[in-house]
Amino acid sequence: MAEQVRETLINPDPETPYDVLKQKVIKVASLSDQKAIDQSLSNVSLGDRTLSQLKSHMCNILGDRKIDTRFFYQLWLRQLPHNIQQVLAFGDEDIDIDKLAEIADKMYERMSPQVTSVIDKSSDERIEALERKIDVLTKQLMTMRVNRQPSASYRRQRSRSRNVREYS
Repeated sequence: MAEQVRETLINPDPETPYDVLKQKVIKVASLSDQKAIDQSLSNVSLGDRTLSQLKSHMCNILGDRKIDTRFFYQLWLRQLPHNIQQVLAFGDEDIDIDKLAEIADKMYERMSPQVTSVIDKSSDERIEALERKIDVLTKQLMTMRVNRQPSASYRRQRSRSRNVREYS
């Protein structure tokens, strides 16, 4: 911290040196607090929670720490699914976050089944296509093996010729 307020210490304000230094220290300390909070909340993921439960979980992690509501809103917003982020990012940041979380839950409920069914259908189609390709490749491999196997008489003739030596 001393390094960050060094300039203020070296060249103090002639009129209010204490007040300027105090403001600088508060600013530096609050920035480092925000970084620490950001790091502790950046690893939080939605998992099986609803979006409002995610907000509550993030509040529990913060405990008694007081942070700016807009800062918390931005941290929470980053953890939401992308399609929800896009809608809520244009909202009024002064709105009650609890109400916003309820709205987000309703949006997520309506969007989730549609997305899931599309994913299931496309993944089922992919799996079926892969199974068909595997069947075709298996048949081709079996055909190649049958065509490559030498006949029994050919193997016997070849093995005898290896053991026979010619002397002149």
